[in-house]
Amino acid sequence: MRIQCIFHRTESNGLTPSQRRWRERLLGSLQGQLQLATYLVVFAGFTRASAMGLWVGQRNPIHYETQTMRSSTLSIQASLSRAFNLMNEHQLQHNWLT
Repeated sequence: MRIQCIFHRTESNGLTPSQRRWRERLLGSLQGQLQLATYLVVFAGFTRASAMGLWVGQRNPIHYETQTMRSSTLSIQASLSRAFNLMNEHQLQHNWLT
């Protein structure tokens, strides 16, 4: 099997310069394909790691905010219950006096 390389035209070999683009040159050789695959794997790994870091970083504040809202909701509910009970007691006292 003969591996073709890109040659510049010289008097000795008579080849014309290749008009291929860089992608065709890169994919034209096994070494180029392996290099491209390696870069792709490294890029995908860093992308996944960055996405996971952002996801974990966003998850913690959301969890904290959810707990804060639950705590506030329980506090508001307790305050409303106390106010309702006080209103009922006041209503009963007012009805008893009249």
